[in-house]
Amino acid sequence: HLTTSEAMSYIVWIAAMNDYIATNNGYGTTGDLTKSWATLEMMIPTVQDYFWGGEPSAQYADEFEVPEKYPAPGDANNTATDPLYSQWKNYGTSEGLYLIHWLA
Repeated sequence: HLTTSEAMSYIVWIAAMNDYIATNNGYGTTGDLTKSWATLEMMIPTVQDYFWGGEPSAQYADEFEVPEKYPAPGDANNTATDPLYSQWKNYGTSEGLYLIHWLA
């Protein structure tokens, strides 16, 4: 997900700069920022209740140097709870902050 998140952040930034330059040079907005932000938001998962109950946990998955080894299988025997979950959930709204996961 790091490659995707980095790429989308860059695409949104480029679109914002393109709109800024076009607007300030009398061409008007290109709408690229709006389109790129909408694309980015489509990648953010919706809020879901945890089906296993209690505190959320995550499985460990190896990281690799080459894309051919992905998707990496999760290890169901190697899980941990998120120590910040309760703080995050209680901040902002009942579902926590609206955050892009790689910037949280």
